[in-house]
Amino acid sequence: MAQMKINKERIIAGSVRPSQLLWTYGPGSTVDLPNASVMTMGIVQWQKEKCFSIELPRLIESINRFGNFHISSLRQPPISEAELIYKADCGIPVRLFPQWLRCTRCGMLSPFSNGLFAVPDKGSLRFIHKNCSGKGEALAVPARFLYACDHGHIDDFPWHWFVHWGKSNCKGTLYFREGKQSLQTENLFVECDGCGAKRSMAQAFGKNAINNLPGCRGCHPHLNCYDTEPCTAETHTILLGATNAWFPVTMSALDIPEFKDDVENYVTKFWDSYFKEIQEIGELSYAIRLIRKVDGAEPPCDNEILFGAIQNYRSGNHKRKTKSDDVKIPEWHSMTAKEPQSNYPHFLCSIPDYKNFQYRNQIERIVKVDRLKEVNALLGFTRIESMNGIYDPQHCKQFARLSKSELDWLPAVEVHGEGIFIQFKEETVSHWESQPKVLEREEYLHLQYSKWLENHGHSTDRFPGIRYVMLHTFSHLLIRQISLECGYNSASLRERVYASEPSSHHPMAGILIYTAAADSDGTLGGLVDLAKQESMETIIRNALIQASVCSSDPICSEHLPEATALHAAACHACAFVSETSCEFGNRFLDRALIVPTFHGETISIFELEV
Repeated sequence: MAQMKINKERIIAGSVRPSQLLWTYGPGSTVDLPNASVMTMGIVQWQKEKCFSIELPRLIESINRFGNFHISSLRQPPISEAELIYKADCGIPVRLFPQWLRCTRCGMLSPFSNGLFAVPDKGSLRFIHKNCSGKGEALAVPARFLYACDHGHIDDFPWHWFVHWGKSNCKGTLYFREGKQSLQTENLFVECDGCGAKRSMAQAFGKNAINNLPGCRGCHPHLNCYDTEPCTAETHTILLGATNAWFPVTMSALDIPEFKDDVENYVTKFWDSYFKEIQEIGELSYAIRLIRKVDGAEPPCDNEILFGAIQNYRSGNHKRKTKSDDVKIPEWHSMTAKEPQSNYPHFLCSIPDYKNFQYRNQIERIVKVDRLKEVNALLGFTRIESMNGIYDPQHCKQFARLSKSELDWLPAVEVHGEGIFIQFKEETVSHWESQPKVLEREEYLHLQYSKWLENHGHSTDRFPGIRYVMLHTFSHLLIRQISLECGYNSASLRERVYASEPSSHHPMAGILIYTAAADSDGTLGGLVDLAKQESMETIIRNALIQASVCSSDPICSEHLPEATALHAAACHACAFVSETSCEFGNRFLDRALIVPTFHGETISIFELEV
């Protein structure tokens, strides 16, 4: 439940699902309400004690290594259950944003702080213009234009500066006018009744807009502060509610066993929440009952052995697996193990019986992930352009933080679901990626990516390699095809691509396609049911046939990546999926690496068999 304060009174602004606070309405984003617009505040203002902890040490370690954080816990946003437990108000603080409001009758523009607009009902988030044009009350709504840059700043549109062509001492009232012809920007005007200045909103957009607007002030409304250093980024006029106003920067991991020993794994998972304060064996029964109720996990041994493991853990004699810089490597080992994980409550796998599989030359095996739990953590956000998968938090100026000061926690949510894991043959992939034409394609992709980095002011090269591009494209093709078979739409499916070079200590070549829901019961099995041999052969065959010809060919098949578009033979008609489903925001795709296309180059790993 989101909350805000106006005139020292607490007003319940609205409610959102916990997962929406990670993907849509996180700190720094605007929430469009029926009669107002608010911005979610930074996590320093959240009620930490009412945010339940999520236990996943592996993800915390990866965030601290990769993002230059120093966190010790991940926490869920406060939810309604917390309010019942703590017997107190529970929610996320928000603030009115934008501050400028517009009267729907006379078009008057003014910031709320000027006192020209009022809140008519105590406890409701609605604004009115009293005695508007002498005709009584009129509803006031947020001004529809904002002002942002790609360094994460956002601000109210500079209405006074814009209409007066710069700084002015004019004290006149501003009005927003709409032309009768249409609501295009050239028919929208802002004017001042004091000096008569008037200007079209069309001049706030386009190539010349940078010359018509002031520089960025470095504003962070969600932190109630401005940057101390001047911002030199190019500013952009955006619409309220535009999708490019806020892109989440997230990191996720699957909840898998971290220890070979089930007892050690059980103790480590619930250490911070339940076992840390236990000093006597008699206290164990209550903790186990809570774990059963909240997490659904059964203890793997009796209380005596469990208490001994707790004491052993407290003394520091437990042995962790080797830490990895890649959060996906332990997941890869779990899904490629000879004996699939079958006794961990949040990660259950099985291998269907495959005989004479049609694509056995390329695919090693397929694993049914009957149950999985994914934890997603919100690290920060970007504006104007998504840095999904490409950003480097240690060097990326666009990466905006969730709090002004360094905190020891980050918001996160957990989802439960199912998936299908496809492991490619390492020998086949290694042989394919060593071919001269494939190496030439990789060199060109890398060159264009380097130009993209230069254009966006990045210095760190994070090119994922031709192996990743191939696996990523194959994943997209399967997501599009599976959505036609399993009953989930493509936006409900997500991918995890496992790719690393054969020269690395952990060579990987595989994909996980999964679906998940915030409900603890997860999903209904419609996806894993497709892991049967007959179903998978049909899905892969149809996906390859669909990929060989695109309705936009020959333009699509001949497209090469440029400094502004990091994909080759791919488009919305053949390989793009919802950006919430994709690890790289529909970048690094090339269906010519999967099947032969009109372009004619033989660089595909599959041969098309109809």
